[in-house]
Amino acid sequence: MSTIKATLTRTYRNEPLAVLDGGPFVILERTPEQLRALAAALEAVAVAAEKRPCTGRHWLPGRMEVQA
Repeated sequence: MSTIKATLTRTYRNEPLAVLDGGPFVILERTPEQLRALAAALEAVAVAAEKRPCTGRHWLPGRMEVQA
C-alpha cells in the first residue's frame, strides 16, 4: 500500500481543507464533508466488490457508479 500525504490547510473563506497527494491522488483538495462522502462512496464500492463472485466460467467484470 502506498503512502498518502495530507496537508491540512484552509479555503479562501477560512474553512478547513485537506490536500491529498500520493497513492491514487494527485493534489486532491477536499473539505471534511467531501472527504466523508468520498469515504462512504469507497466503502460502498468495497462492499459491492466483496459480494461479487470472482470465479466461474462465465465470470464478467462488473461496473458501478457512486456519487462522491
